Amino acid sequence: MNSMEFEQIRNNAMNKFNKLSQERIFCPALNLKIKFTNEGFSHLSYKDVKRHYRSKEEQKIRYWCFLFVEDVIKRSNFYQEYKTEEELITIKKNGIKTTEKRFVEYFWFVAVVKTKLEKIRIKVVVRYVQGFEYGEFKSVIPAWNITGYKNYVDNDE
Repeated sequence: MNSMEFEQIRNNAMNKFNKLSQERIFCPALNLKIKFTNEGFSHLSYKDVKRHYRSKEEQKIRYWCFLFVEDVIKRSNFYQEYKTEEELITIKKNGIKTTEKRFVEYFWFVAVVKTKLEKIRIKVVVRYVQGFEYGEFKSVIPAWNITGYKNYVDNDE
C-alpha cells in the first residue's frame, strides 16, 4: 500500500466524519438518531483506550468501510447481533462530569456494500446508553473470519 492511497482514504473518511458529526442520522431499526463522536471515529485508528495504533493496513480498511456507515444505518430495519451489559459511564450533570453505572446496549448491523468492483460485507457497531436520547456510532469492521479480515466478494457479475 502506498502512503498516498492511505492518506486519500483517511482524508475521505475524515471529511465524511466531519459532516456526520454535525448532524444525527436516524436509524429505523432502533427508532433513534445516531451521533458520531470523536471516540467512535478514533476507534478506527486505535485498538483500545490506551491508544495503541492499529496497523496502517487495518486503519485503511476501517477508514474505507466508514464511507458506507451512513447508508447502513439509514437503511437498516433490524440488527443482526445484540449485547447488553452494565458499564461505568461518564456523563455531565449540571455541567459537572460524573461517573454512573448504566445499562449499555450494543447493536451490530451487517450489510453488503457494493463498490464499483465488488460487494463486501461490513459490520457497523452502535451503542445505546440507558437514558440517553440518541445512540452512538462505535465502530465499523469488514466481515471477520477466524484469522482476520476477509472480503466476501461476488464475482458473478
